[in-house]
Amino acid sequence: MEKTLKIKTQESITAELANYHGTDNYYVHRSPISGKPRGVYTDGVKRMAELCGAYWLIDVIFAAQINAQPECRYQLWEFWRERKDVGVLRCKDEAGNQIYMDVVEFTDFPLDSIKLLLEAGWIPDPGPVESKVLMLMGER
Repeated sequence: MEKTLKIKTQESITAELANYHGTDNYYVHRSPISGKPRGVYTDGVKRMAELCGAYWLIDVIFAAQINAQPECRYQLWEFWRERKDVGVLRCKDEAGNQIYMDVVEFTDFPLDSIKLLLEAGWIPDPGPVESKVLMLMGER
């Protein structure tokens, strides 16, 4: 029997992601070079990456932490499409200062835009331990 892929619409993805409030699990993001943990992300971010084919977005956000100021405890990451296949990724710190911006020359990201939070926080397992936590807006 042949499997058919069900392609989700922007509206159905947005509606599904709106159901995430808090998280039950934390997923460790590791450096592809050293294997060292860079931070964790939540159930909602994992689901966004699955639905949108956007694990690359998680990679870029955590890779940018190499140059982030250690005292920066809160970051708002925004991705939006400028055109059908070109996007912009921007980050602002807790004071509203832009600390990162990049143009993504090709993207097939299915949403017009998304906002993610990255903040220093305490996670219960293994722990408690302090880590940078990437989450959907509704998971805070």
